[in-house]
Amino acid sequence: MQYEPLAVVDVETTGLRPDRDRVLQVAVVLRSAAGVTERQWVSLVRPRWGRLARLGPTGIHGITHPSLRHAPRRPQVRKELGGLLTGRIVVAHNLPFDWSFVRRLLGPGIEVPLRGLCTLELARTVEPDHPEGHSLGALCRRYGIDQGRPHDALDDARATSELLDRLLEQLPDPPLVPLVQR
Repeated sequence: MQYEPLAVVDVETTGLRPDRDRVLQVAVVLRSAAGVTERQWVSLVRPRWGRLARLGPTGIHGITHPSLRHAPRRPQVRKELGGLLTGRIVVAHNLPFDWSFVRRLLGPGIEVPLRGLCTLELARTVEPDHPEGHSLGALCRRYGIDQGRPHDALDDARATSELLDRLLEQLPDPPLVPLVQR
């Protein structure tokens, strides 16, 4: 695939609704237009103290109050994250979900990418009726990808990056989708 450089993202959140839940961890795997990994970045995001009591599914993502105690706050994370995404196509497994949280984390005043690729949709195109489904875990098992620690943002971003390569072998010219800007 020859596109612009890519930013493969993943988030771990307090819940499933970007209008009320928050990002606790965000990761980005930066890839060149030729598909070479250039950099990997991950950060916890310390929520406002009023929201600290509700961390969501800690049993799934493993993020605890002590791990967030010294994490950077949203303004610091948004500035660095915005810089990483500039000029790149965003890739995620279930792009609408991850992008809705990333976009909210970035807030106004940060230039954001306009296009993306969703590995979940690509997998559904390649294997529309697979009985094991299209979760990141199921796809990693099928394609022999080491997912590391499932529901760790960096490990999931790495797995998604590798999954993208496997899917592009079967679907070399996938359509880019516009990203919601609000």
